[in-house]
Amino acid sequence: MKKTGGLQLHRRNGVRCRRAVSLVLGLCAMVLFGERNVGVAQETPHGKIRFECKACHTTATWKIKKDLDFKHDATGFALTGQHAALSCASCHEGLKFGGKSSTCLSCHTDVHKSELGANCLRCHSTQSWKISDMIQRHQSTRFPLLGRHAALHCQACHANASLKQYAGTPVDCYGCHRDAFVLSKSPNHVAAGFSTNCVQCHQVTAFVWSTGFNHALTAFPLTGAHTGTQCLSCHKNQVFKPTPTQCVACHQPDYAATRNPNHAAANFPTDCQTCHSMVAWQGARFDHNAGRFPLTGAHQAVSCAQCHQNNQYTNTPTNCIDCHRSSFNGTTNPNHVQGNFPTNCVQCHTTAAWRPATFDHAATRFALTGRHASTQCQACHTNNNYQLVYNDCYQCHQQQFAQPINPNHVAGNFGHNCTPCHTTTAWRPSTFNHSTTRFPLTGRHVGRSCNECHVNNVYANLPSTCWDCHADDFTSTRDPNHVQRNFSHDCTQCHSTNGWDNASFDHNTTNFPLTGRHLTIQCEQCHVNGNYQLVYTNCYPCHQTQYAQPQNPNHVLGNFNQNCAPCHTTTAWRPSTFSHSTTRFPLAGAHQTVTCSQCHASNQYAGLPSACIDCHRTDFNGTTNPNHVAGNFNTNCTQCHTQTAWSPATFDHAATRFPLTGRHTTAQCVQCHTNGNYQLVYTNCYPCHQTQFAQPQNPNHVLGNFNHDCAPCHTAIAWRPSTFNHANTTYPLVGAHQALNCSQCHVNNQYQNLPHTCWDCHAATFNGTTNPNHQQGQFSHDCLTCHTQGAWRPATFNHATTNFPLTGRHATVQCQDCHVNGNYQLQYTDCYPCHQTQFAQPQNPNHVLGNFRHDCAPCHTTTAWRPSTFSHTNTNFPLAGAHQAVSCNQCHINNQYQNLPHTCWDCHATDFNGTTNPNHQQGQFSHDCLTCHTQAAWSPATFNHSSTNFPLTGAHTTTSCISCHVNGNYNITYQDCYQCHQDDYARPSNPNHVTLLFNHDCTRCHTTAAWTPSTYNHDTQYFRIYSGAHRNRWNNNCASCHPTPGQYQNFTCTTSCHPQTSTDNDHRNVSGYVYLSSECYRCHRND
Repeated sequence: MKKTGGLQLHRRNGVRCRRAVSLVLGLCAMVLFGERNVGVAQETPHGKIRFECKACHTTATWKIKKDLDFKHDATGFALTGQHAALSCASCHEGLKFGGKSSTCLSCHTDVHKSELGANCLRCHSTQSWKISDMIQRHQSTRFPLLGRHAALHCQACHANASLKQYAGTPVDCYGCHRDAFVLSKSPNHVAAGFSTNCVQCHQVTAFVWSTGFNHALTAFPLTGAHTGTQCLSCHKNQVFKPTPTQCVACHQPDYAATRNPNHAAANFPTDCQTCHSMVAWQGARFDHNAGRFPLTGAHQAVSCAQCHQNNQYTNTPTNCIDCHRSSFNGTTNPNHVQGNFPTNCVQCHTTAAWRPATFDHAATRFALTGRHASTQCQACHTNNNYQLVYNDCYQCHQQQFAQPINPNHVAGNFGHNCTPCHTTTAWRPSTFNHSTTRFPLTGRHVGRSCNECHVNNVYANLPSTCWDCHADDFTSTRDPNHVQRNFSHDCTQCHSTNGWDNASFDHNTTNFPLTGRHLTIQCEQCHVNGNYQLVYTNCYPCHQTQYAQPQNPNHVLGNFNQNCAPCHTTTAWRPSTFSHSTTRFPLAGAHQTVTCSQCHASNQYAGLPSACIDCHRTDFNGTTNPNHVAGNFNTNCTQCHTQTAWSPATFDHAATRFPLTGRHTTAQCVQCHTNGNYQLVYTNCYPCHQTQFAQPQNPNHVLGNFNHDCAPCHTAIAWRPSTFNHANTTYPLVGAHQALNCSQCHVNNQYQNLPHTCWDCHAATFNGTTNPNHQQGQFSHDCLTCHTQGAWRPATFNHATTNFPLTGRHATVQCQDCHVNGNYQLQYTDCYPCHQTQFAQPQNPNHVLGNFRHDCAPCHTTTAWRPSTFSHTNTNFPLAGAHQAVSCNQCHINNQYQNLPHTCWDCHATDFNGTTNPNHQQGQFSHDCLTCHTQAAWSPATFNHSSTNFPLTGAHTTTSCISCHVNGNYNITYQDCYQCHQDDYARPSNPNHVTLLFNHDCTRCHTTAAWTPSTYNHDTQYFRIYSGAHRNRWNNNCASCHPTPGQYQNFTCTTSCHPQTSTDNDHRNVSGYVYLSSECYRCHRND
């Protein structure tokens, strides 16, 4: 029983022991000790960890605590889902917990063989390995699941899903739906050359394959009747491209069958939309307003055929006279032809009707106003003369001009411009505005009759000054005598046009304006003996008597200024005032009540001193507290005294170099200024406070050679307490330095020139550190690189400040793993020096044989060596289209990764040479395959003819290649139409192109849309007949000028248009004139 009991107890203890060990392994997995326990960490059985032992153990026993301080979240890997239920030993095998990776692949086998990357959480969770929300997770891929795709099983698209292989699945529709594309017959996608971009017609969000092609995305959006048309109605024989987009391509029968109007006969343009709409062919409307002749007025009701006779819709004249010449010639009141009226009918007539007509005379140089407006046209335009060029009234009104006697217009040589006096309303009454002359009439001039001034009908060059007419009035005036006083002839200075008497003179216009008593004084009192040429500028010349009379003060003895204005006014000589403020010594304070004679003794008013000491020296010398003389005080009394009184006086010590603060403000002056010495030049505290400076022992100011400037530590309030701010020195105190006693650093009262680098005080600590060994590792003496002033431990080093920042797995590697044998002077800049083994291992691809770069970063990351990725985009051959699905070794054969060719021809020469439709070799096609092919697939291919010197337009766009490129000849250099269209050129008989030697540039008359109908522009190519002088001068029949049928080089000007008699008359005196058609063309080709 004892054995059994003992065995059971042992077993129970064994169970407890295993549980304890499991708990130790689990809870200490990520426990990492700090550097202050480095000695213990070196002996721990748990490897290199950075957490204190007390997180799991206690100091009483090594057993694990019941309530652990350790949280797995602190490791950066929180335990969630099924991880939370696992025992620690499931992940942390053995007692070594350091360096455990937190990536999924470190514990879980990658069944996808690295093709989906290392981030398992993109699809899986810690709750379960199975995927429950694959549709949602698929949304973050290149192919979100929409429509029926969301209901499909994975294997429907991922054929190798059973092998856990999902990469490389195409994301374009054609990659999965190629069979549906090929098997479609209505329409036949392959035959029609449809794009393999299925979303142009089909919708990925739909649950059926039903189509909905958006024709609006093409060059021909469907509108009107087109929207209900079956596709094959336009796309015949399953030909969907190129389908013409011009109306006439489909509606040529409608165009040809229309008779009212006849489109073909009238040579209508084939741009049907000008008249027709997409809704229906019938109900067409032509907007005449869009042409050169908008329809207005009566033209709107005229049928088309009235103007466009014989289906002639081109080159119809647009001038009124072309249609209304009979109305023009038949009008006799007034006679348009005889009056040589212009043929621009709109000047008088409107499109509403020929009558009534109006003429706007205001548009001419002679607008009708007054009586002219009611005058019949014939009254002025006699004998139908409408080419009058009269510019003034005289030409019609000579009789009225000659009749007047008062004034006589002829004798007065009046101007022929009657409008200054007369109006168009009537000849009388007439008015003349004298204000428009050099002499406007004002005052008594207004009532004078004209002949009083204009004697003998003289109205020109009359004088305009007063003197010219009023010289008698000037010379006869005696009070004052104008002649004797030499008055100015400018009478307006005193007189006005209202009358000669009651004259006034404005003295303000002189340099002596009258004010005060001067205003009431008679002129003769100043202008004695009729002297009006006075030049006085001050009072003295007239007021010498008043100047000499005063005794208090005596102006003469006081040498007063003769400018009386500062004291006296023009109102009266007395009372007078003097403003001392205008002098160098303004009166203030007690000075204001002092009488003038107290300062100005013996009538001394000039050159008096203005300083205080000059008058107050007795006060200065008599002051004894303090003694101004003994103290050598400044004689500028204003520093202490005011003008109000000598006492009390104040002194502003702040104005000196020693402002008073603190205790100084209450000290008596004599405490500092002993023996009456006020010339102190002290600038610091020491001269007065030597006793206080010498007393302290901690610190001893004298032995410490302290500065005599006490202010950094002491204040003016009191000597104690004192403070010293170390921040103002070259060594501010921070961290642990702040708690040190001064004497710990300043030994033996040494306060000057102490070192301030870490090394100077901490060399022993530096040399004693062995992990890592600072001396052996040649560490910098700049301790702040790793340590702080808070404490020597713990210390940290920021690897990011070096040329090799730590990222990924490097961040968790121990320093000694790289810095072997204490070598911290590594100069590695790439991966190879440490990872040569990993570089040499791979076989697919073989890095060594492939001569791969030693810079592993383009493919690998610091997180893990595998999986690795390579971005072909960073090379000179980015992968696109079908290249993206090709395996590396298909191009990089025999591990050849350097200097591979990158043009299409280098790899696809076989495809090039094997193509027979068209034959690329025979056609000498360019080796630049991208001209026609894409990287998506070799077929289908397209060629942009617009990039050649012959872009395809019109009917050329629907022509097959071999129609022009016969026998595989794709190096055609045709530049004009003739080389292909010789038969079309030779076929016409009206006109005969060959006989007439027409230009081979067919584009002058024909278009690429069709050979017929064609247009010919006679004006721009040969001779202007639709514009210029010959416009509307021929009968729209070519035979008028080209009488020989089919011979258009032959022309005549003389047969029916220009008879010799009239032509000879028109060319009289024209040198070299010959009555010959070729000579007419030589001179008049541009008419």
